[in-house]
Amino acid sequence: MKEHEQRKNEILDTSGALFYRHGYDNTSVAAIIDAVGIAKGTFYHYFKTKEDLLDQLVGRRFRQMAPELEEIAADRNRGALEKLLATFHKISAWKVTNKELMVEMIKAMGRDENALLLRKTYRMSMEYYAPVITRIVTQGVTEGVFDTKYPDQAGKVIFRLSIGMSEEIISLFLDVMENPVHMERLLESIEVFEYSIERIIGAPEGSLRFTDRKLVEVFTQVAADRRETAGV
Repeated sequence: MKEHEQRKNEILDTSGALFYRHGYDNTSVAAIIDAVGIAKGTFYHYFKTKEDLLDQLVGRRFRQMAPELEEIAADRNRGALEKLLATFHKISAWKVTNKELMVEMIKAMGRDENALLLRKTYRMSMEYYAPVITRIVTQGVTEGVFDTKYPDQAGKVIFRLSIGMSEEIISLFLDVMENPVHMERLLESIEVFEYSIERIIGAPEGSLRFTDRKLVEVFTQVAADRRETAGV
């Protein structure tokens, strides 16, 4: 079983690297097979189709983090505001730990050929994260720290908002990676997102500043280091 999972993860890791580098639409099953060094039958032993592989690739990241977010939501010793901040910080911490991958993901999300990858990422973020956010917001309403008539819809609304704003934020991230002078525009856009979430759930203004400037600077530095290494 361990060998089975190791080979499956090897295919997923290699496919992810190819998708982020060349685009999902531009990466064939044949290219994946060649890169991993496996037979065609081996690929289809693990995955029905290329899209099935994409589902499992995107889902793997969310499944890995889901238990940690559930643990935060279930913590009886934390208030709702603390839980909500901890949830967003946990997601940010994963991004920092996987900063090289995140740089590739951000670049990939900005390309038209990765439209399906982007849609699946949004769908799974909604599936895995929205219920956790909803539970926390519902607790916050009970505590009186949040004020919304529709706590049961909060998670979905927040992630729909994130989908709506993501195109602008991704575009600004790409600009900052090329030219850090655009940092303030990116941070302002993120602050608009945070302020909007506060209004959606009726949180105190300024209470949901969950994006650390240093996180943005980490990605910018990674991109700068890559350009320097490439001699750009």
